[in-house]
Amino acid sequence: MLLVVDDSGRVIGTVTDQDICLRAAADDMVPARTAVDAIMNTQLLSCGVEEDVADVEHRMDAKGLRWLIVNDADGTPVGAVSRAELARCRVAPYVQRWQSARHTASSAAPH
Repeated sequence: MLLVVDDSGRVIGTVTDQDICLRAAADDMVPARTAVDAIMNTQLLSCGVEEDVADVEHRMDAKGLRWLIVNDADGTPVGAVSRAELARCRVAPYVQRWQSARHTASSAAPH
């Protein structure tokens, strides 16, 4: 996701790969000749850097979003987070436990 800013640096929209492909295609636009403001999403929903992953996922699910802007404590955008990234955060502890158990099992096996 890319943040679209105005001349003063204020975020006024976002553009994703899906916006480029689907919106441009739906309106018979040629992406290489289409202005960003014609396809950008102006629904600017965000989360804070300290928010709980489950709360952020819930907000994304409720609004049907794939991406969310991440703001610092002052409300300044510092990045973006995707559903896929949140899913990786959720499963990371299980992957680590599986890898640890696998390593332990292979270390205990006779050589």
